[in-house]
Amino acid sequence: MTEENTFRKTTPVPTHDSAAGQSVSASTESTVDFAMLEPRDQLKTLLQAEMKDKPFSELSSVLFDHRGASIVGHILLDTLEEAGYSVDDFDAVGALTAAAVPLVSAMIQAAASRGEDLDGFVMDFVYPSIKGPSIAGKRVVLIDSWLSEKSYVQTSSLVTLRNGNVKDPKYTKVYAEKIMMSMPGQVSPMHFHWNKMEDIINRGGTILYTARCKEFTTAEGQQKGADICRKHGIDGMVVIGGDGSFRGAGKLSSLGINTIGLPGTIDLDIACTDYTIGFDTAVNTAMEAIDKIRDTSTSHERCSIVEVMGRNAGYIALWCGIGNGAEDILLPERYDGNEQALINRIIDNRRRGKKHNIIINAEGIGHSGSMAKRIEAATGIETRATILGHMQRGGTPTCKDRVYASIMGAKAAELLAAGKSNRLVAYKHGEFVDFDIQEALNMTKDIPEEQYEIAKMLIR
Repeated sequence: MTEENTFRKTTPVPTHDSAAGQSVSASTESTVDFAMLEPRDQLKTLLQAEMKDKPFSELSSVLFDHRGASIVGHILLDTLEEAGYSVDDFDAVGALTAAAVPLVSAMIQAAASRGEDLDGFVMDFVYPSIKGPSIAGKRVVLIDSWLSEKSYVQTSSLVTLRNGNVKDPKYTKVYAEKIMMSMPGQVSPMHFHWNKMEDIINRGGTILYTARCKEFTTAEGQQKGADICRKHGIDGMVVIGGDGSFRGAGKLSSLGINTIGLPGTIDLDIACTDYTIGFDTAVNTAMEAIDKIRDTSTSHERCSIVEVMGRNAGYIALWCGIGNGAEDILLPERYDGNEQALINRIIDNRRRGKKHNIIINAEGIGHSGSMAKRIEAATGIETRATILGHMQRGGTPTCKDRVYASIMGAKAAELLAAGKSNRLVAYKHGEFVDFDIQEALNMTKDIPEEQYEIAKMLIR
């Protein structure tokens, strides 16, 4: 084995000679200086050396260095302790990204050196073949990390903290450098720089990991929310959601926090607007799924009941019914419960030579499985029920959702910059407008009669 192929011996940490602009080997004195540095400064020194002449820092190479792994592991543990928690508050640490895997290993080793045990795991979507020990019911720390120089050097690593089963959506974000830590039931701010917003426009869901807060339905919870905003200097808030979110936004506005609402729901059931963020993506997702179901339904000469989401609103069902050429559409706003009429139409379609029958059933009606059994018993035609479910709530956003959401977001920012509050951005009659939140909440909405009549005409 040549000298170049042997494992290296420990060498002094390289330093940068600013006067000469060249890397030089550290002297014994500089090595001592490195040992005297605080852990975060030691990590910064390692990163600076690794980043020389590179557009991005290679975090992996620093973590695979025996010094770097130890430093990073202890920094993560120190972050928890500085926020008032100890290692024994948690049972496991897991990786949300591939880049976070070496961070998990570093944290486990650092905990072991302190006499504490942590299990490690990797989220299924990172490496599906690597599971690790079960974390059901355990208290876990989730680590999310990027390799870019700006995100890592400025914020160290992003740690996500949860209590309970990892599938529980109620958890909050933690920055190792910023040390903004909270537990479920508490609120802490997330700090976003413009470079944190890169490459999110093609992602579904929410990068904020927000969820309903039961406490905020009380006057005490609302006051607490307003106080937290003031404490952290938050003087404006954009609230994305439906009627419940807007009621909360109105409460915050009455407590002196400027709030602007954006309509975000796949149900399209917000009365003041003709468009809601997410509807177009959801309805296209459902439409594509129904097209695939039709292929099987035709080849097997079946009747298929496809249940789509929408809560008590039938907009997704209506649009899919028209867009997929369904034989029947069941809407909560119009369905009279006459199942015999539905059965008669299926029998008539089969007599006319139709090989399949697609029925779009809205979530607000439901009971697709039992309905399928009754139809099969009455017609003798094999009938299957498919509930599309939460696949409609995720996925890559459509172009329309991306563009309209961007315009609405810009409109919200303009309103806040102008000192406005308690306003709701909407899309009405081809224009982006805004309403008083209470005025918007008092509006009513129904399935457009013209669209419904066209749907009836097309299914005959």
